[in-house]
Amino acid sequence: MTEAVRPRIKLNKTIVEQGYKYCRQRVRKQFRDQIWVTSNLPVDKKRALETLMWHLIQCLDLLDLTSPTHLPLDVWSDVRSDVSDAFLDQCTREELAALVDSFRKFNVPKQYLFDMLDGADSWIRNQQMDTYDDLKMFAYRLGGAPMVAAVPILGFIEPEYESSAIRCGQAVFLTQLLANCVNNMKKYKHFLAVEDCDDCEIVPDRLRLRQGGQPWIDLVRLYSARIEELFYDGGQLINYLDFDGARTIKSILGLHWKMLMNMKDDPDCALSEFGVLSKRELFGLKSRHLMGTEGNVPVVPKRTGLH
Repeated sequence: MTEAVRPRIKLNKTIVEQGYKYCRQRVRKQFRDQIWVTSNLPVDKKRALETLMWHLIQCLDLLDLTSPTHLPLDVWSDVRSDVSDAFLDQCTREELAALVDSFRKFNVPKQYLFDMLDGADSWIRNQQMDTYDDLKMFAYRLGGAPMVAAVPILGFIEPEYESSAIRCGQAVFLTQLLANCVNNMKKYKHFLAVEDCDDCEIVPDRLRLRQGGQPWIDLVRLYSARIEELFYDGGQLINYLDFDGARTIKSILGLHWKMLMNMKDDPDCALSEFGVLSKRELFGLKSRHLMGTEGNVPVVPKRTGLH
């Protein structure tokens, strides 16, 4: 039986612009409480970042799938092939045309898109992270890789940024996983390392009911210490970025550092259905960004003349 050929779009400027529009709509819907971190960037950089974030959303959506045979699913293979073909100007959707356009414009290596897809595949096939090292690799693929890919778009002034960008992305991703642990468990997605949960005597059914106790406190403090170390290493990324890029990353760091410190000080806040940040805290972070006073947290190094 001949495999069906997926339809291709005839590329032109109109199609690419439609792709940028669709990416923007999807990203603003998904990250509506955080999109302000890019408000200081020029339009072309914001648009390019939106295509990258659209791809990340596609990968995160794949995490809802399961492979009973522990082999890659056809839908994952189709998405991977679509991304590969798009860089040969054989696009199956408008968003991919915009993604390729932005990666070419800012000279972003496409390998990071495939690293992100590999992160989704690892979860689809295994449905758990046995050790913290497994989880860190997962965090690289869905946190570190997109952060490294974002740097050429944000603008860098020093080339040796990859290591700091990876740790920055891992810290952000793991903070989000910890903050959303209960919501994910209610969907029977247990992203934190099995080894760590067993050591802390976590009972998933209790967490699904938003009941923590000492095991939950122990787990949150274990992960807070690990993520805090990643934040201090990842904060050095600021030193490699230009003025506008540094401002955006400082706000991302400030936002997630506040989330982590709230959980460290009060682990039960991560059990709340209202999230770990209050509306007032979110408003304060956004206001500081708009005023150009973002990033006043210990993990952000001081840069002479940045402001």
